[in-house]
Amino acid sequence: MLNVLLVDDEPGALNAMRHLVEWETYGFAIAGEANNGNQALEMLAHAHYSLVITDIRMPGLNGLELIHAIREISNVPVIVLSGYEEFEYAKACVRLGVKEYLLKPVIKQDLMRVLMNVQHEQKNEHLREKQLHLGIPAIREQLLKNWVRGYLRPDGVTEQFKFLNIQMDRYDRIGCMMVEVEFPDLTDAYWTESEIRVGWFAVRNVIEEVLGSKGYVFEESPERFGIVLFGESEAFSLSEMVGMAQSIRNFTAQYAKLAVSIGVSSVANTLDIVELYRSAEHMLERKFLIGAESIILSEQFTGTHVKYEGIEPHWMQSVLEAVKQGNRSVVHALLWHQMSELIDMHTPKERIQSLIIELFVHLFQFLQEKAREEEDIFHEGMTDYRSIMEYRTIEKLFEYTEQKCLSIMDYVAKSPSSPPLRMVQQVKKIIHEEYGSNLSLKSIAEQMFINPAYLGRIFKSYEGISFNDYLMRIRMEQAKKLLETTEKKVYEIALEVGYRQLDWFYKKFKDYTGKSTSDFRSL
Repeated sequence: MLNVLLVDDEPGALNAMRHLVEWETYGFAIAGEANNGNQALEMLAHAHYSLVITDIRMPGLNGLELIHAIREISNVPVIVLSGYEEFEYAKACVRLGVKEYLLKPVIKQDLMRVLMNVQHEQKNEHLREKQLHLGIPAIREQLLKNWVRGYLRPDGVTEQFKFLNIQMDRYDRIGCMMVEVEFPDLTDAYWTESEIRVGWFAVRNVIEEVLGSKGYVFEESPERFGIVLFGESEAFSLSEMVGMAQSIRNFTAQYAKLAVSIGVSSVANTLDIVELYRSAEHMLERKFLIGAESIILSEQFTGTHVKYEGIEPHWMQSVLEAVKQGNRSVVHALLWHQMSELIDMHTPKERIQSLIIELFVHLFQFLQEKAREEEDIFHEGMTDYRSIMEYRTIEKLFEYTEQKCLSIMDYVAKSPSSPPLRMVQQVKKIIHEEYGSNLSLKSIAEQMFINPAYLGRIFKSYEGISFNDYLMRIRMEQAKKLLETTEKKVYEIALEVGYRQLDWFYKKFKDYTGKSTSDFRSL
């Protein structure tokens, strides 16, 4: 994620910018907000930002002065926002190298376009930095990546590598490894993006030192490196590859201060590089079940294994029952037993994640029946979903799941056994806000994803009257108020409080008050 600093003296403008676009979709995160130029400079001095978006007119240090100050210390891209369509501002911004000058109110499409341009330039700059650091080997790196992915014709591989001084015809044995760097969470305040990049280069340097002349490394992704190892006859074996993997892991921890996980293929007598590389990648994916900071060999996963058939996960219902009963030890035992079974069955990571998401849905539905308005056990938005998808090992994922179950049990243990207050409050809120519309118990239940009959029972048990009676009472009280305080026609009042048929309104009003509308108004 690219960190963004927003600068504006109007709280409303800051709030509007926060919600104008889905920042994370474009690879950005709002990491700081400043109310004036001086505060922005202070924040820039203590944290790294990839983009600054600032207003022009601000008290104290204004936007142009802020950009002047920024340019003395950084080339960070700057977007200027202003409600003043003045040519002089635009000219000054151009002289200061401003990325874009946008007029308030900012149009969503304009901001999206600028963000995509900034992201593209940042990626290109990152690529240029790496190419500058690597120099000529960048050409070799691209050739290796094309080779392991099967993009090169087999009869042309040897000839192409000769141009890079790699004598492929000398080797008859080959193996592959894939290394994944266990970078810390990017939200960790102790790691800036710059430090992450330095760590990346440090890990690569360690790998290159260990390989020496026996292999080559290339970048597979921002967290992964691919490795191709060459050998001659029996002098090159799997045990030698494992020794290299152990050295990479140990030296990376010692010198780069970062942990790594490594998938290791078998050794082949042919140049069947594509299958070997896929094998190394597949082995690395096994770290989700085995644990991070592992060296995982293809020979560990040979033979026939039981496969997870995807049948109805009965264990999930058992966990839910244990949560409802508040039995912490049973929840712990069930989750960790199931984790062990999923590992034994070599269940794919994606299947495990989908099972946990399904469990969370059931837990949320249970909590919705119990929770009060102020409860926040399940986070807003996609936070829980992202956590489930981002955990790197099954053990961490199940720890998170158990903690969620315990939080629910702690709440339920303190919770009264009265009808679910939050649902009733939500229904009442909708009635008070929308009594003039075509409201029904069914329409509200659909909004809340709840069975209408169940919602009706809960509402009556809490309020003492049915939903329809409560709705009529709110409408009639509002009608009485309008008859007493306004000169509106009766048919206007009927429409305003939700009645489309005037005769029906007359009847309901007399039933409720004991008087006709004319008698009531004449009092």
